Amino acid sequence: MLHEVWGGRMTDRAYVRISLDTEASASITKQRDRLTKKVLGDDGDPDKIAWYEDRSVSGSKVAFRDRPEGGRLFRELKQGDRVLVTKIDRAARNVEDLLGLVRFVEETGATITFADDDIDTKSNSGKLILTVLAAIAEFEARLIGERRRQSLEVMKKEGRHAVGSAPYGFVAIKNPNGRGLVIRPDHEVRIPFRLSPAEALRDAVMAVINGKTYEEAKAALPVSMSGFKHLLHNPRLAGMTPDHDYEIYTTSTGREAYRLSRASEGVLMVDGTPLIDPDMALLTMAEWMALREMLESRKLKAWEVAKGYGSGMTCGVCGERLYRHHTDKRPSKTALACIRKKHAKGDPGVSIAEHRVNPYIEETFLRLYGQREHVEHQTIEESAVRLEAISRAKVALIEAQKALTAAVDDAEEDEAYQAVRAAKRAVREAEAMPTERVTKLVPTGETWGDLWESSDDLERCELLRLAGTWAVVPGRGLALDKKIVHTQKPFGIAVDGERVVMPADLLETITADPEIREDLASLWESIK
Repeated sequence: MLHEVWGGRMTDRAYVRISLDTEASASITKQRDRLTKKVLGDDGDPDKIAWYEDRSVSGSKVAFRDRPEGGRLFRELKQGDRVLVTKIDRAARNVEDLLGLVRFVEETGATITFADDDIDTKSNSGKLILTVLAAIAEFEARLIGERRRQSLEVMKKEGRHAVGSAPYGFVAIKNPNGRGLVIRPDHEVRIPFRLSPAEALRDAVMAVINGKTYEEAKAALPVSMSGFKHLLHNPRLAGMTPDHDYEIYTTSTGREAYRLSRASEGVLMVDGTPLIDPDMALLTMAEWMALREMLESRKLKAWEVAKGYGSGMTCGVCGERLYRHHTDKRPSKTALACIRKKHAKGDPGVSIAEHRVNPYIEETFLRLYGQREHVEHQTIEESAVRLEAISRAKVALIEAQKALTAAVDDAEEDEAYQAVRAAKRAVREAEAMPTERVTKLVPTGETWGDLWESSDDLERCELLRLAGTWAVVPGRGLALDKKIVHTQKPFGIAVDGERVVMPADLLETITADPEIREDLASLWESIK
C-alpha cells in the first residue's frame, strides 16, 4: 500500500492526516492528490511517493511523533529525504509540536515542504514564515474549541441534542422545527420485544412508583441495574432538559471529542421555570414528582434512623452517630455504619455487622450497669402563667396557619403571613418566660437492667449514651472489644420529657444547685 523510491538519494515522504475519518469525508484523498501534483506534476504516479496516513487522530492532543504514522515517519526518515505536508495544521496544531518536527527533520539532514502554504525549510525566510503560521494555527485551534463550546451551550438552551447517545427509551432524530437533532421517545417495536423501548421504559418507571423493587421493575429492560437507576434520575423522562456541562477528552485513537461531564446535574431553567419539551416526555410532572418521592423514600429505607442501636453508638473517626444500613433482606447484610463512607481519600469506611453488635452491646451494658439503681427526677408543678401564655400563643398560631391556607388572594396571604410570624414570636416569648418548678427525686425500685429489658431500641440508645460513648473504629477482623471502644462518662443524665435517669454512684456530680445537691446526697446515702 505504501511505497518508497529506492533508486535515488532522496525519498519523498508525504504525510496526510484527518481528525475525524468518516465515509463522507474526502480529506485524505484531496491531500494525496495535491501532494502528488506538487511532487510529480499532473500526470505523476502517487506510488512513487512514500505515504503516511493518520486517520481519526487529533492534531491538538497528540504530538506528531506519538501518532501511529507520524512515529513511523520519524523512524524511517533518512538524510536527504523530503517531508511533504499540504498545510501546517495537518502536521501540528501548536507551535511547540511544529517546531519540534522541523528541528528533527533538519537534524536528520532532511527538509520539509508545506505545499499549500508554499513554505520550504531550505530557506531562512521559509523557517520564519513557518513559525508565524504555526502560532496562527495554534490560535485558530483554540478559537475552534471555544466556538464549539459556545455552540453546545446554544444547542442545549434550544433543547437540541448535541453530545453522546440518547438514553434507553429515547432516540435522537432530525429536528422537525429547525437545525440539528432532538430527543424523542423511541416508539419503534423491535424483535423479539413486545413493546417499544419507550413503552417498556415507562412501564418500568411506573412499576417503581407503585412500589416494585428495582429488580422487578427492570426485568423486561435490556439495561444494567446501574443504567436503570441512572434512567430513573434522568429529567428527560418528564420532558425536561438536563443542564449538562461538557468536557473535552481524547479517544483511544487520539481524537479530540466532547462528552457530558460526570459532575452534571439539575435541569435547564428559563426565567425561573424548568425548560420542558412535551414531545419528549414519557411522564407527567405529577408522575415525575411521585417518582422523586419514591426514590427519596428508598434512600431512607436503606439508612434507617429509628431502628437498631445506631443512635447510641458513634463513628470512631468523625464522632457522628451510626445508622442502620442494609443492602438486601439477609440479616448478615445489615450493618451499623457511618453515613460518611469515606472520611478521607484512602481511609476505610466505619461499619460493623448488626448481628455481631446487638448481643455484645447488650451483654456488656448489663454486665457494667445492669445492677445499678436508678431514680426519677420528676417535675411536680410548673408555672401556670407560663403554661397559659404558651397555650394561647399556640392556639393563635394554629388559627393563623389555617388563615394562610385559606387565603385566596395576595392581600389575604400577606395578612396571614404577618399573623403567622406574630404568633410564632408570641410562642417563643411565652416559652422563654421563667418557670417555677417543684422537683422531687423518686427511687423507682428498678435497676438499669430492668429498664433495659422494658425499653425499645430508641430508649436503649438513650441508656447507651447515658453510660458513655460506644465508638466503632475502622478495620476488619478485629475482636469486638477492640472494634467497639467504650468510654464511660464522668456523669450521666438522660432527659426524656420530664423524666431524668441517673447512675446512683454519680448523683453528686449532676448539679451545682445547693438545695438539689443536698437532696441528692440524702438520697444517695439511702440508696447505698
